[in-house]
Amino acid sequence: MVLSSPENVLRLAGTLISGPTNMAIDFPYGGTPLGVVSSGRFVFGVTSTEIKVEEYNSSVFDILQSPETAALVAVLRSFDPDALGLVFPVTETGGVTGETVVDAKNEGFPYRPTTKETDAGGPIVLLFAPKEPSHPFIVLYNAIPMVKAASEIALNAGTDMQVGVAFRALPDSDSRLYQWGMKEDITIT
Repeated sequence: MVLSSPENVLRLAGTLISGPTNMAIDFPYGGTPLGVVSSGRFVFGVTSTEIKVEEYNSSVFDILQSPETAALVAVLRSFDPDALGLVFPVTETGGVTGETVVDAKNEGFPYRPTTKETDAGGPIVLLFAPKEPSHPFIVLYNAIPMVKAASEIALNAGTDMQVGVAFRALPDSDSRLYQWGMKEDITIT
């Protein structure tokens, strides 16, 4: 199978998993499934900036390369309380049915998601596990939820209820952003 880039993963059915611990065990690999992905986008890359100097008629003298970035944006096919608890900063369990409720309060804002200690917003290990195990997996080692980006995901009025989720990869303590590859090649820890 030829894989020119991890963008091939985007066209596959799969599941997002929060906090996987061991790829050697069965699904969900010691983590919490967040729902089935109906469509998504894995955005990654390095940007380069040209440095021009007047001494050479404002021609390019050097190139400055910025660190790599990565984000995973997806639409979940179903309402998932675990996904809502990670993506939205204020959720509660309760109400008449005991289900998770997104509670639009402005208490404790602004805050830095990287320092939040709860399930609602702190950094997590996030795994995209394809439905077909012969397809590549993606792991973000230090994923931070992006509420605004998730809310801007275009949804069609004619489709069933779907939940948009978005995560940005930040470097972990070993400077890793993400890894993509076959299940047996993915390292979680």
